Amino acid sequence: MVHDPLGLELLLSGTIRGETVRFEDWKQEPAGSITKLSSQFSVQHFEYPGLTSGRNTLRIGIAVFSARK
Repeated sequence: MVHDPLGLELLLSGTIRGETVRFEDWKQEPAGSITKLSSQFSVQHFEYPGLTSGRNTLRIGIAVFSARK
């Protein structure tokens, strides 16, 4: 469970504060990011500034996945 803004960094790059996030098991493999899904889906991501109009988040991220043809 990761909260803003670290959750957005994890989703988009697989890191938190620039450090690779790894699963907590015996393999310790990198958790990865949405780019792992690019072999199965067309992946787009967008970032927008927060802290406007009453929003209390630094950045807002939107990830769009669509089926490959």
